[in-house]
Amino acid sequence: MSKPKVLVFIDWYLPGYKAGGPVRSLANLVDHLRDRIDFHIVTRNTEYTESAPYPGIQPDTWTELAGGEKVWYTSEVGTSRNVWKQILKEQNWDSVYINGLYSWWYNILPLWLSRSMKVRRIVAVRGMLASGAMQHGALKKLLFLSFARMVDLYKGVHFQATNEEEAKDVRLHILKHAEVSIVPNLSRKVAAEKVPITKEIGAVKLVSIARIAVEKNTLLAIESLRNVKGKVQFNLYGPVYDEAYWAKCQEAIAALPAEVKVEWKHTVPPEEVPRILAAHHALFMPSAGENFGHTMLEALSAGRPLLISDRTPWRGLEREHAGWDLPLAPAGGRPGTRGLKGEGGARGGGGGGGRGGGGGPEAKPPEHEVVQTTTEARPTADLSRFNNADFPLGAGFVKRTLWYYVNALFFINPLFPFRSPKPFLLRLFGARVGKGVVIHPGVNIKFPWKLIIGDHVWIGQRAWLDNIDQLTIHSNVVISQGAMLILGSHDYKKVDYPTLAGPLVLEEGSWVGAGALVLGGVTLHSHALLAAGSVAGKDLDAYTIYRGNPAMAVRERVMEGDARGSKKPAQEA
Repeated sequence: MSKPKVLVFIDWYLPGYKAGGPVRSLANLVDHLRDRIDFHIVTRNTEYTESAPYPGIQPDTWTELAGGEKVWYTSEVGTSRNVWKQILKEQNWDSVYINGLYSWWYNILPLWLSRSMKVRRIVAVRGMLASGAMQHGALKKLLFLSFARMVDLYKGVHFQATNEEEAKDVRLHILKHAEVSIVPNLSRKVAAEKVPITKEIGAVKLVSIARIAVEKNTLLAIESLRNVKGKVQFNLYGPVYDEAYWAKCQEAIAALPAEVKVEWKHTVPPEEVPRILAAHHALFMPSAGENFGHTMLEALSAGRPLLISDRTPWRGLEREHAGWDLPLAPAGGRPGTRGLKGEGGARGGGGGGGRGGGGGPEAKPPEHEVVQTTTEARPTADLSRFNNADFPLGAGFVKRTLWYYVNALFFINPLFPFRSPKPFLLRLFGARVGKGVVIHPGVNIKFPWKLIIGDHVWIGQRAWLDNIDQLTIHSNVVISQGAMLILGSHDYKKVDYPTLAGPLVLEEGSWVGAGALVLGGVTLHSHALLAAGSVAGKDLDAYTIYRGNPAMAVRERVMEGDARGSKKPAQEA
């Protein structure tokens, strides 16, 4: 029986290694599955951050590596749309596997060219949608993802995520109902040897094996050593991704105490990593986010504890006697590490253990910890965990995008004074709007498809209808200028601040004064009046005037010339 044929597109592959995790992830995948899958890999013929081709490799043809996978090392001249089309059509591929999201040649174009093929298409996200990764170049990434949704780039695509958080990121940033399989990354087949290490009291040797980049928090790691007492040797291995960022790191190094030494050791090939880990007491990498962390697994396998952030899958390390996963911004201290000390006594085998590591859960804690921490026990807010993927927005991406521009041009825009088109535009987007409705310039409306407006309603200038839940405005209601109807909030008791929302009802004849604020879940009963600048967080009784923050009843609202001038209105038709 022939093996299924999988065509892979990835920017860098073996013998390259400087691109880090994505290369290692694919290499491990191929290593574990080569006996069952026929891999054909299309990649560059240069190493990450370099322009010189790999020596001894013929470009622009299939090259069979020692493990059996076939690799097409593409030269700069051979990188073209026509070559990609030729490769896609030359065999009956069972799957096309795209490693990553943002590369034009190795992610976007092959995905686009394969859209009409009867082949299973898989996109491995590789941590590129994690909060830490999305913080850098956020505007470009969000614009690309928006455009990709508009042109259905990911229609029919199956996504690979390494954990549940990454699956949520896919559904948040790409497709709400995306087909996602959670497939954890695989480790190297060859386990690292556990080499004993001694430790001098009051001294520690730390190491980072990662590119020097913002998302790896190299600068934060260096700065966190500023107030450490004792001798610290912190060695950095990896390519410099951003020269300007590295210059900041060098400035921070120069400001460290005399006994704290930080040295950049350049880049090392993968086969050297076990030796380097064995020469240090702990791996120190407070990265902004990792979808796996191959170096962390290798450190644990080598019997070395981790000093990392809580933005990786490697959690609960202290409980497993395998290290420390610290919040990047603990209360009352510097982000990531607080009270880091080069203390401890001699110990033979390092402090490894825990998941994938050398001692396992049953390992005893070290007699003298390599690193002591004093982070607060109380939970801290972590907005990087916020995920709004399950919140019901009520409309698809295209409709929401169109409304964004219509709202900006015809409602928020103070230079558009015309009132008559506005009810029509609201109805066009799903709102139920009665007759005689007056909407002044500068009004901001979140979701018209969650809006019901009765007859003869007035909405003043700069009013903000933040109706992420159902907003019902009955007839003859006044919403004065600058008033805010806020139907959504966040659960402040949860560290990830999940979205909370509640409906809001303004019954007939009610009035929200200028600059007043009404919160979700509230009902203003018939002819209730909220005075200017007041805040209503609970229901307001009918025919009653409320004032203050929180709004308190101050007197009855009497309507002159109206037989219903009491708190108990007459029977209405």
